[in-house]
Amino acid sequence: MPQKMTDIVLFGKETTRGTKASTFPLHMPFLGQGLVPQITQHVGEILSSSTWPYDTKQVPLGATARLTFTPEFNINTIRSILTMVTKRTSGVQPSVSITHTRAGVGHAQYLGVVAAALSMEYSRSGSPDASSVLQGSMDFECMSAAETTGVSAGTQANARRFKLQAATLTLNSVACTKVLSYRRSMTIEHALGAPDSNNARIFLEDGRHMDEVNIVAQFNATDADWLALILAGTEVPLVVVHATGTANETVTETFGTAQIVNHTLNEQDGTIIVEIAVKPYHTGAAIPDVITYGSLIGADTLLL
Repeated sequence: MPQKMTDIVLFGKETTRGTKASTFPLHMPFLGQGLVPQITQHVGEILSSSTWPYDTKQVPLGATARLTFTPEFNINTIRSILTMVTKRTSGVQPSVSITHTRAGVGHAQYLGVVAAALSMEYSRSGSPDASSVLQGSMDFECMSAAETTGVSAGTQANARRFKLQAATLTLNSVACTKVLSYRRSMTIEHALGAPDSNNARIFLEDGRHMDEVNIVAQFNATDADWLALILAGTEVPLVVVHATGTANETVTETFGTAQIVNHTLNEQDGTIIVEIAVKPYHTGAAIPDVITYGSLIGADTLLL
């Protein structure tokens, strides 16, 4: 039986959205399911009196693709992953081509691929496991999908990973202690055109970018201040530093201003925990999340 973990997933930067990249420099390592394509053949349902009470025809109107991907976050992949989601040039996201060898199925390519969502998270308990290592998933919209051939492997980045043990979180200039979990989500809305006669979308336009951060911590005295912040509707800064534990291998997310939009007291293992949801927004001078990288974080392989 084919082994999914032998799949090859290659990324290349497009010069023109929807036109295949000339090179595929990023062989992205993945976890779990890796790249999962969802291909939809859109149909027009016809119900005519001639075949009543049964459907008369499902008229094919063109196929579209959406991808889900679970990349491996390490110091040599994280910049490319984040840049695909966060970068805009004159309001336009970068687009990539993806080629994929599917275990036992064949080769496929996806063109005009743009990031639609990214989640990053880690958590820990008294007996930490892999969930304490930064993981996440990505969603992509595509302009077209097709069969292809000749996909060959590159070199997959295998390097140190980010762990909650080494991370720091500072909310409203106060360090968050006893953090049990962190989850970060980014979602981008897109205007999606219908497929043409070649199964390529007639347009794929980038829209609103939305952010949310969720933090769970064991309750302590300083966390009582979080309740005061949500009651007062106070604007707060949030700084999150992802780290490997090695010097200069850090990714710092600076949310210049945000609102705590949810504050929940709960129970875990017999102790009180607090859960908060934080929604950042534009400061007026800077985007909601300004990301900076330590000097030993790898370059963006895609050159986006």
